[in-house]
Amino acid sequence: MDCRLETVRSYKHLEPDCTEEHEDPKDYCYGGYHPVQLGDEFNKRYKVLSKLGWGYFSTVWLCIDLRSGRHVAVKVLKSGAGFTQAGQDELKLLRCASGPTARNPLKERIVHLLDEFKIAGVNGIHICLVLELLGPDLSCWQMCFGNPGLSLNCVKRVVTQVLEGLDYLHTHCKIIHTDIKPENILLCLAPQPPPHTAGGALATYSSTLKETIMKDPGASVNPGTLENIRVKIADLGSSCWVVRYTV
Repeated sequence: MDCRLETVRSYKHLEPDCTEEHEDPKDYCYGGYHPVQLGDEFNKRYKVLSKLGWGYFSTVWLCIDLRSGRHVAVKVLKSGAGFTQAGQDELKLLRCASGPTARNPLKERIVHLLDEFKIAGVNGIHICLVLELLGPDLSCWQMCFGNPGLSLNCVKRVVTQVLEGLDYLHTHCKIIHTDIKPENILLCLAPQPPPHTAGGALATYSSTLKETIMKDPGASVNPGTLENIRVKIADLGSSCWVVRYTV
């Protein structure tokens, strides 16, 4: 079985252990989080299907792009001045890493920025980043295996891909990530059908993805399926430019 499909099937199975806490409701205030409801549409284009996670700076939502039919992750930042500045900085870094001038194949080791926009809400103006949809982070994935953990071949593949991603950031983008850890290494999902796919292929993928992310499939995880594991480096929120450390 393709390990990428296993990643999709196991995402919700991992979620209770990895996201059992929730953001503080008190942070839904002016300068804080933007209140989001399932079914909301961001920028008249991205319909909210489910919540993927949250952090001190933002919440992240599983959405479907109503123009292309693709599933994406939309990161909605807090609206306070400090959060807005951090979002603008992250946006510049993501543009560089995802931009058309970056044609190195190792670009595929970094999460892609697909779109960007701002929304005006009751708590202020929020920067929103539209990112490619990826699976659970490596920390969550490791919990499935206990001892002795992931196979040596799997670990080698992950380390190789992370190093390739860091080399791409350092050499071609002049970016230092500064926050490499299992939580910022995400597994790739099974490929989505091309936009506007004829027939029922896209609808089938959409239905399967919702079922596996929004409900508990109880899928088992077999370490033997991970020999072709693919990962990407995510969260450039703490990254900086190399020039910052150049004397």
